[in-house]
Amino acid sequence: MRFPVILIKPSHYDDDGYVIRWKRSVVPSNTLATLYGLMSDCIERRVLGEDVEIECHAMDETNTYIDMPNIIQQIHSAGGGGLVGLIGVQSNQFPRAMNLAREFRAAHRDRPSSHPPLGLSAADRPHLDSMGGYLHYPLSIFERN
Repeated sequence: MRFPVILIKPSHYDDDGYVIRWKRSVVPSNTLATLYGLMSDCIERRVLGEDVEIECHAMDETNTYIDMPNIIQQIHSAGGGGLVGLIGVQSNQFPRAMNLAREFRAAHRDRPSSHPPLGLSAADRPHLDSMGGYLHYPLSIFERN
């Protein structure tokens, strides 16, 4: 079984509403690099089990076009299981991150699977409540034992 993990560092919008993307970016994303390193360790240790093949892809939207249909297809072709992480989002990147999240959520709604769309602990609820209008989709809340 394949389990794709897609790590995306979102860019942000310019004053005219276009996504800012550079041919080459100057500053690498430390958060993206760190999480990619942690995922490499998870892959090596086979943390999801011997029968699960984790595939990790890291993308910095500041210098990479995010091919949404391709990413969605990767997850659907793996049976609907996978993880898309929006990494290192700063306040000026939040609107772009929410737009990416909406596209991924819409793709999940179009192809229901047995996998819950998002898992959070009940301890996260105060933070979620403070986000108000940004939570337009259902979340799966679980209790930590």
